[in-house]
Amino acid sequence: MDNEDCNSNNTLTPDSVLCLVCQGILIKPIKLPCNHHVCLECLQRICDNSNLSCPMCRKRLSIWLRRNKDFSLLIDENLWNQIQKYYKKEVDQKLFDQDDGVWENLILNPTTHRQMYTPGELKAEYTKYIEKLEAERKQKELEEQEKSLQLIRQLEKEEEEKRKAEEAQRLLLEKQDEEYAKSLLEMETLSPPHDTPKTRSQAKASSAKRTETRSKRKSTNSADASRSKNQFGPIDVFCIRSNSPSMFSPQQPSTSGHNQQVMN
Repeated sequence: MDNEDCNSNNTLTPDSVLCLVCQGILIKPIKLPCNHHVCLECLQRICDNSNLSCPMCRKRLSIWLRRNKDFSLLIDENLWNQIQKYYKKEVDQKLFDQDDGVWENLILNPTTHRQMYTPGELKAEYTKYIEKLEAERKQKELEEQEKSLQLIRQLEKEEEEKRKAEEAQRLLLEKQDEEYAKSLLEMETLSPPHDTPKTRSQAKASSAKRTETRSKRKSTNSADASRSKNQFGPIDVFCIRSNSPSMFSPQQPSTSGHNQQVMN
């Protein structure tokens, strides 16, 4: 890098104009939410590869990218003007696909080399990142618990409303039954006994009971007659025979036999 390209007003250092993605001079630099810079084309390649995170610190960029669709509006114009002013040669070399020498100058020239991270800075960033992840996890758990509690409350509310509706329906039916019974009682009091539904029901029940009693009596009489016939049948026959005139009368001697003795 030529020293005449820089003057006393140049506050840029080689590593501040270096894109760590393409390892060349920043062309149309874009400042990420994590304060790192990348080239416009490098950011487009990152999105094309679906790697929506900073290539240096791995911070997620998905939300930021969704809000900023047009990358050309994100160019850090102030930095880009300074780079074109103080590093014109390197910019031209990069635009014509030539080696701009920025990476070699940063690595090989100790006077311009500066540590990208101070001792302990990486650990601090890592710890901060872990704490952020833990906080996000806890926040997500709290949100899930709140959703579960809301669902439980909603179910309890619906169950209580259902119980109240069933209780109201039961009370309504009981009231209707009481009113109906009361109306029947009033009708029975005001109407003649034979006109009331209750009297007619009792009459029908009494008639059915009498019919059933008569049927039982007929069945009982038939059964008794059958048993008497089976038990005293032979005696009846004996009585009939005893009333016969020839039964128990003295046996008359045969006339033919007597005549035979006289002839002898």
